[in-house]
Amino acid sequence: MLVTNTRYPYKFGAATFLKGNFADHEAGESQLRASDLNWTTIHPGPLMNSPRTPHPFVRDAASGIKLPGAPRTNRQDVAAVMLAAINDPKTFRKQLVMTSAWQD
Repeated sequence: MLVTNTRYPYKFGAATFLKGNFADHEAGESQLRASDLNWTTIHPGPLMNSPRTPHPFVRDAASGIKLPGAPRTNRQDVAAVMLAAINDPKTFRKQLVMTSAWQD
């Protein structure tokens, strides 16, 4: 479950009042993982309407990377990452986490 890639307060919300939503989400993604499809899922931080950034932060969720506290993501960045992943075999069968700006 991708909640492992988040920090407080998102992890708390996912484990409490959003628990049912995340269980439903996980049920759907488990069907993708069990399929023979070349799927890629992209999991952005909270979305905002801002201009596209030149280099959004994108990583395989399996890396265990922890996103920063409030990882805002531009909708245009999500669209660009989706378009890049469509024909990229390196992204097939992976869950990608992303944010527009990375802060250590």
